[in-house]
Amino acid sequence: MIDARIDTAIAILRSLESRQYKIGEARWQAVRDARDLLAAQFKNTPWGVMGLTTKFLMHPEATYLVVNLCKGHYGSAHRGQVSLTRVGFTYIDDEPYAIDIDTAEVLGEMNEIATTAYDRWKPEYSYTSPMKEAAYHGFVFGSPSPRSSLARDKWVFPLTGPALQHAAFRRQAEFATDILLGKVPAIETLLALDTVNAEIEQEDDRQEAIVRSVIDEAVAQYVPAEWDAELVRLMESMDWTFDYADRPNTAFYDQRRQIERRLHALPLEVAIAFLHVAGHMWKYAYHLLRNHPEAMKAAA
Repeated sequence: MIDARIDTAIAILRSLESRQYKIGEARWQAVRDARDLLAAQFKNTPWGVMGLTTKFLMHPEATYLVVNLCKGHYGSAHRGQVSLTRVGFTYIDDEPYAIDIDTAEVLGEMNEIATTAYDRWKPEYSYTSPMKEAAYHGFVFGSPSPRSSLARDKWVFPLTGPALQHAAFRRQAEFATDILLGKVPAIETLLALDTVNAEIEQEDDRQEAIVRSVIDEAVAQYVPAEWDAELVRLMESMDWTFDYADRPNTAFYDQRRQIERRLHALPLEVAIAFLHVAGHMWKYAYHLLRNHPEAMKAAA
């Protein structure tokens, strides 16, 4: 045993990690199922809302539902979250903008880039420019294209407006309304998984806070630099995940051994204060304490 509070927190964190992995696998499959279901809604509208004229797309009565299956976490199907955003339009200084209907947040300018299908973008659209940065990209990247795969995570459905004069768009609007009413099982499954994931992340944060409080207590009593300035330097410059690389830098093996040797030369309660130096990589440094003489003696 190194520290009872940290040991307990680590055990809980490992359990949470295992649960989150299993939920991630279930979510990955659920995303695939949802993609297939959403893609099926666009069989008769291969360009989605990008097939509408700008006049119809931005009609004052037009509103849309933007479904993102994997928002956040770099678009991960395992860890992302479903977001359902109702989008409408407003004018600012006589220029049209997309807004989140429920929060009134301005999402971006409805300029030429925002109203042109991606496959029809001019070459200059693909480069960073004030127009591109200002544009709302939700309609562009939420609409399918007959020239690209439908294995996408963002989809745009009309809710109201003149587009509903078209039977295919009217069916999409009915489907989008069902999503908002909680009547689409594929989306509800993802939302339920996201709720559990959020609860796990909240507990994860709580356990991390417990560990941080233990480390902070140690630092308040023992200032690392005053005990071993060289160890501080070694830990600050350490690449704690070097051995995950395809070709690990062998110099870090020796550096890790030096860190471990110096940590073991300190009283255990002082060594715990040095976890502060490792920052968010504290788990890797804590692992080096498992064979600390005091920890071994306590375990005997």
